[in-house]
Amino acid sequence: MNPYILFYITGIKNIAISGENHSFPVENQGSIVSIDVLMKKYCLEGIKVWFSEDTFIDQVMKENAYQLVELFLINIIGKLNAVVDKFTIQENQIYNPNEVNKDGIFTARTTIGIECSTLAIPIYSIEQFYKIFSGIPSDSEKRDRLLVFSSIMKIENIAIRYLIQYEFLMSLVSAKHRQKDVTDYINHIFNPSDPTHTIGFHQTRRPGKTFSEDDITYLRNILAHNDSNAIPEKINQIISGMSQAINEVIFFCLDTTP
Repeated sequence: MNPYILFYITGIKNIAISGENHSFPVENQGSIVSIDVLMKKYCLEGIKVWFSEDTFIDQVMKENAYQLVELFLINIIGKLNAVVDKFTIQENQIYNPNEVNKDGIFTARTTIGIECSTLAIPIYSIEQFYKIFSGIPSDSEKRDRLLVFSSIMKIENIAIRYLIQYEFLMSLVSAKHRQKDVTDYINHIFNPSDPTHTIGFHQTRRPGKTFSEDDITYLRNILAHNDSNAIPEKINQIISGMSQAINEVIFFCLDTTP
């Protein structure tokens, strides 16, 4: 059996893979030869990174594999619109048969089960996962942006996470760090790109003003100002859905910006 590293994943849910094949080959990634995507019900539970038969997995390879998996997962979150809740990545198992005096012994950490919703689950082919993996940028600046975004998505408090997601989006579309630029970007660039799938608008809550804000900015301002009178019922559910919406805009921007 070839060497591998198994990474245990929590917090990426409400997605599914069609068919029984959940693996794809890898090219141009050094000694990595294939990837297994491990699902449990409708949660992404793990990523297994397989290496060529003669590979000795050293610390550098572990770190490179971790970063590659992190970039893969954050693109899954952004491009497949997965629900994110307490997102974590852990090195769970290593099979390293070419390690001297270790006899290929497994090292493992304890894992825990997680519950996933079964409502309105989008189903994707393994080819779509392969396409996402193959599209991981080689440019260091683009990788760094994605890794910053990954750190944001690991924030457990979803309200705080949402506010920082918004700041990240603003940094991409507004040189002057203005909410108006976010609204203009959504209104004039994101929404026209797919008229069947758009972000809605609300009249601003600012006293004496009548202009419209996009829904992403509108919720941001409710949360940032902590206005108890404006906070709707089932706020966590609303934040979760709007978190997916803001991710769509972020990845649209990342994909269309050189």
